[in-house]
Amino acid sequence: AAKVFGDATERTRLERLMHPRIHARREARFANAPSDTVAFVIDAPLLFEAGLDAECDAVLFVDAGRETRLDRLRSGRGWSEAELERREAAQIPPSEKRSRATRVVRNEADRVATLAEALKPALNRAESQGVDVDVMAVDDGSHDDTWNALGQICTMDHRWHRCQLAHSAPGKRDALHLGVASTHGQ
Repeated sequence: AAKVFGDATERTRLERLMHPRIHARREARFANAPSDTVAFVIDAPLLFEAGLDAECDAVLFVDAGRETRLDRLRSGRGWSEAELERREAAQIPPSEKRSRATRVVRNEADRVATLAEALKPALNRAESQGVDVDVMAVDDGSHDDTWNALGQICTMDHRWHRCQLAHSAPGKRDALHLGVASTHGQ
């Protein structure tokens, strides 16, 4: 990471090597998805930079304030403020991502209830079409009140679930797999 985020030429070289492979893998997964698949989700920090937004019907930008992002990255990955700045400088600024997104979703404790309410129509619509829906929230190690707010939502809506990982958990991908494995629907 130090080499790639410290040298734009190295980062571009890595992206030219990796993006075509990632694209091919994504396309293969989409092509081999079950015929009753109703949606695909691309979770990509460089979605706009890679031009993937052109392939999307909608782009949701999950956002949090700078201090919240920094707190999460310090506790979850051991990043310093300088590391966050260095990595964000290598991407399109969050303000531009917000403006280009179809919808911005705030991911902070004081916004969790708003997020749950905003998702209800989509969840209800999916269920009305016979899709068994679960929402799995995986604790990201935040030190705010998100975990407790999620607990209240889980109590009120059976479709919502939450799980916590030990701080030694390998990372986001494993968290997503754990979340998917813990759901009951699709």
